[in-house]
Amino acid sequence: MACDCGEHECDHERKIFVSTLPSSGKWKDKVTPKSLWKCQDVEDLGSSNLLCQMCEREHVRYAHTMQHDNHENLTLVCICAAHMEGDLNASKERESYLHSRQKRRVGWLDSGSKTSKNGNFYKKTRKNSHDEASHHIVMIKSK
Repeated sequence: MACDCGEHECDHERKIFVSTLPSSGKWKDKVTPKSLWKCQDVEDLGSSNLLCQMCEREHVRYAHTMQHDNHENLTLVCICAAHMEGDLNASKERESYLHSRQKRRVGWLDSGSKTSKNGNFYKKTRKNSHDEASHHIVMIKSK
């Protein structure tokens, strides 16, 4: 995929750049297992204040909590989790799901909300797998 600058493929250039970086953090030690990890949980932290506990270089927004039988749990960025789990697609899908979920939550109220006669926002929900009835959700302005 080429970028707008037209001079090179940015995705390809990033791969070359990342591959030339020296290993860092726990990737360099001989104690931490580098494979056979399983993802226990993925969480959107809302900001990137946490540093990946494996590479100790990348900032974590979507925290993949990884579990191993012979090591304590670690909180990682997507790419480190993918390497430790041995499945890049699974790691990307988990992160993509959280990202799209966050976008849906932010845009939920704006999509299809109406204003009542009293000036309050309301939204009618539809039937779903968890609830067989539709509901009206009303937000009342406080005084």
